[in-house]
Amino acid sequence: MAATETEICNLALTRIGQGTITSLDEAFAPARACKTVYDPAREKALRHHPWNFASKTALLAQVGTTPEAWTYAYQLPVDLLRAVKIIPGANSLSGVASGVTLDRTQDILFEIQGDLLLTNESEVVLLYVWDITDTNKFDAAFVSALAFLIASEVAMSITQKPALQQGMYQSFLAEIPPARAVDSSEGRREQPYGTTIVDSRL
Repeated sequence: MAATETEICNLALTRIGQGTITSLDEAFAPARACKTVYDPAREKALRHHPWNFASKTALLAQVGTTPEAWTYAYQLPVDLLRAVKIIPGANSLSGVASGVTLDRTQDILFEIQGDLLLTNESEVVLLYVWDITDTNKFDAAFVSALAFLIASEVAMSITQKPALQQGMYQSFLAEIPPARAVDSSEGRREQPYGTTIVDSRL
């Protein structure tokens, strides 16, 4: 389901009983409201789940200074929105006896401090959610959920109806679990991660 930013916002406006817009740059209150909330809402919706379309991996580079309690520090990708998990790298295999199966489903502990990832791993390949803006790549379920979130963000300023705002947000939350289930079943070979992350930025 390819949709432009304007089309996603129009879906949101329709859900709160408003007319559509032709551009986010219109000098029209709903357009201005949508333009203000669109990027923050997109980032928030992306962070709710390691969506297949928004997930990628990167081999991280070590930095010199490591805070106490951790062995290594790594520079985070500039486009990172959410760190999901460390994927065991080549160094993780060193010292494993022949014939022993390495459990690659086990979480590797790490902590996020500012723009650094701290861990005891000597090599880090990070699976993360990135700040994707190309709406042509968005999953249909994500588009629907994002539209509900945008609707909740603009409902109060446009309609002055708190109940409508709350209802749109509850609809957003209701859309996430089934969207996660479908997304996780489409080519994801590993379980969702993140329970062992200590993220001091959040």
